Amino acid sequence: MGTLYSKTNGEAQIGEDPEYILNEFAAKIADQTDNEFFGMVLRTINSESAEVIYSFYIVAPKLNDYMYRIIEVLLTNINDPYPLMVRLLAQESRDIKYKRCGGKEEYKKCIDEYLYSDITKNILAHIGKLIEIRNIDSNGQFNAIAVNINRRFKEGISPTELYDVTRMAWAIDSNKKDKIKYVICQYNREVKEVYKVDDWFPINVTDDYGNDRIRWAFNGHEAEDSIRKKYIHKPIPYVTQRGQANPIKYINLDAA
Repeated sequence: MGTLYSKTNGEAQIGEDPEYILNEFAAKIADQTDNEFFGMVLRTINSESAEVIYSFYIVAPKLNDYMYRIIEVLLTNINDPYPLMVRLLAQESRDIKYKRCGGKEEYKKCIDEYLYSDITKNILAHIGKLIEIRNIDSNGQFNAIAVNINRRFKEGISPTELYDVTRMAWAIDSNKKDKIKYVICQYNREVKEVYKVDDWFPINVTDDYGNDRIRWAFNGHEAEDSIRKKYIHKPIPYVTQRGQANPIKYINLDAA
């Protein structure tokens, strides 16, 4: 299950307190099961600037074993667009917020207030953008990798510098390399540029342990305007997951 964070000790687990509010998560707005209401925090981001423009909370009155399993599914099933949003925002979460309500009627009211609000409509629209980014091209023709340049990016970076830090040097599966048509450059989950690959070439590097390794770099150019307009400055799911060292993500190449 994904890790939840609290202000005080950094990490919190679902325990006996039935009234956790999970800060900065997004999910299906409410799930009614056996007359017990389950809700998660919803948050939307301005797709142009990745700036948070709305944030609000729905209570979870009871987190029993069944609810625990629901949360686990929401956090691990990335094939569903709503859990996708959960996974994105779970990794940014730094707090757990609490809200006390005096009975089921108040819980229902909390849910109803947000279920039909304009904020909710904005969130659902934003989830649609995330689905578009995640799938990139539903017919499978957009074979790409997304690369994380968080450690290389600097404010005021020039287009030439951005290209240079994006093009090398990556630990790419040699069986997939020649099928990669585009490289998506990502910084803090936002697409900075999309490049079309002309060819790949090997580079010898030395890893942190002094071992010689082969990595790959590409020659290329900015992608077509239609592609750049569609994805630049848009949010994209995190490329590097916790525990992974290689900051790349294959898109439409899982079975390649």
